[in-house]
Amino acid sequence: MNILAQDILRIITHIFNPGNLTILVILSGAFFKAWNAVTKKITEELENKFNELDQRLNTIELQMSGDYNELQKEVLRLQILEGINSRRLSSSELLYFADKYHKLGGNSFVSKQINEFLNHQKLIETEKEE
Repeated sequence: MNILAQDILRIITHIFNPGNLTILVILSGAFFKAWNAVTKKITEELENKFNELDQRLNTIELQMSGDYNELQKEVLRLQILEGINSRRLSSSELLYFADKYHKLGGNSFVSKQINEFLNHQKLIETEKEE
């Protein structure tokens, strides 16, 4: 056991002699600087990728929002025109859908159809009253 302790002591004194200790400090400092540079570069690249992905997702979100509004407007247009053609919408329902349609940027063709239908409904109501 005594020999083992002496060997361990010799190894420790050999490792920690001034020359070897200087080399260890220089190598560990160089390794630490290289490690910091690599982690900084990787972090910057990841941040750039995340920013790029965030920008792409924002673009997609804006595009989908516009597409959703267009789809909503188209569905309302079809509901209005189908309701007018089948005569299943009352005047109040038609005005409700027309208001929603115009808020989404509806066009004059549908407005014309709505006005014609409402005028026709008024004529029917006045004929019933007489």
